[in-house]
Formats: sequence, structure tokens, C-alpha cells
Amino acid sequence: MKKSGRTATDQGLLALAQNEGMAAVVELNCKTDFVARNEIFLYLALLVENASQLVSGVHPVGLESLEVLKLNLEHPKISGDTTVQNAITEVAAIMGENVRLRRDFLMSAPSPGVLSTYLDTILNQPLANSHRMLNSLGRIAGLLSLEIEDGNSQLDALQCVGSELAVHLMAAKPLFVTKEDISSDALESELEILKSQRLPCCPTGAAQQFIQGSGFTREDREFFQNGSWIWNSKENIPSLVGTFETILSKPGGNSVCNTLTL
Repeated sequence: MKKSGRTATDQGLLALAQNEGMAAVVELNCKTDFVARNEIFLYLALLVENASQLVSGVHPVGLESLEVLKLNLEHPKISGDTTVQNAITEVAAIMGENVRLRRDFLMSAPSPGVLSTYLDTILNQPLANSHRMLNSLGRIAGLLSLEIEDGNSQLDALQCVGSELAVHLMAAKPLFVTKEDISSDALESELEILKSQRLPCCPTGAAQQFIQGSGFTREDREFFQNGSWIWNSKENIPSLVGTFETILSKPGGNSVCNTLTL
């Protein structure tokens, strides 16, 4: 999301937690990059990431569901049993600036199928004074699930395919999966843009028809299933998935991993 200026909390991290059945992405914000790289803030992000796996579902999670989860703090500067919200408040007091939990999203693995993720990590090393690794913290994340009709398909190969599609999702940044998935909020936002331009020939009713009809042209890259493959602009996602399906249906389908080397 493009920002026109700094806000009270415009730095921070994404924390990605994943196990065999689900994945969660948590966004923890602060005001400055200095705090975003501080070991206490990093430690807090890791703990909130782990706690997020205790919430079930496939949806954006209400912050109140996360804020009440229990944490066990074992850092030299913050310790004891507390809740996520109290830990955030304590870290904010130590850092001397606003720290907040902005949002969380959970996704469960389909059955049969796989859950694939990609995270643009910031550091691949242990956190100071801790055995915890920092490779689950980053700035941009891609998360998707792949459902299959044939439960006997090679899941390892499918996971490889999913990992590449997660990279594509992160790099291409599509707004919707298909044209049918355009949200009412997106349509309302575009309507407000047209209204703000005050086009004399485009009253509100006509503007709404224009956006919802064929007069409003959207680029294919806005849709995950229409966009070009980031590694080969001559391929689009539907044709690529069709190729994967053909490969996976044959003996030795795991070789698909070799065809997708970056």
C-alpha cells in the first residue's frame, strides 16, 4: 500500500508462522526503523508469531482474538507471563514510541492439497540472547493454498509449485484472484476517485455503471489468474497451472521442481 506520508506507526515487520496444517502472518508496527531492528521488538514479533497459531480459521483475525493470548516472556529485559497486548504495551514503554499490532491473517491447508508461503526475510541468524531464529521475520510475504482433486498426487512436487507461485504472488502483487472477486470496497474506492475528478459528463449513477461495466478497463496483472508469470512473460498463470497438472499426473512428477529453478 502506497503511503503519502509518515504515520504514527509506519515501520515494522511481518512475522510468518507455519506448521503442517496452517500458516499465519502477523504485522507488528512501530514508528522508526531503529526500533524495528531492536532485539526486544524482534523478540516480541517472534512471540506474537508463535501465539497466532493458537487462533483457528481462514480469515483476517480480529485483533482482540490475538491481544488476549498468553505469552511467556523470557528476555533479559522483559519477562513473566502476560498477554500479547500487555507485552506490546511494555515494549512500547521501553522503546519510548508507539508499537501496535496492526493485523493478522490465517490460512489452513486444504485437504487434499498444500499450503505454500514465501517470506522476504530480513535476517537469517539467531536473535541475540535467544536460540530463536529471525528467518521468519520480513517485510513482504506471499501465502496461498493449492487444492487438488487427486489425493494421490505428489505433494512434495505440488509444494514446490506452490512455493514458486507464492514468490510470484509476492512479486506481482495482484489485487484479486479473478474478476469475480472484485470487492465492493474496491468498487466504492474507484467510484470516489471518479467523483473527485468531477467529470461533468459522469454523474454518480453513470460512474458506477462505468466502473462495473466494460467501460472500466483493468490490467490483467491485477488478477492472479490472468497475470503473466514473473519469470516468463509469455506464460500466464492458467497455462502454467495446466502445465503443472500435466507434469504431476505423470510418473516422476517430482521433476517439476527442476523446471522451476529461479
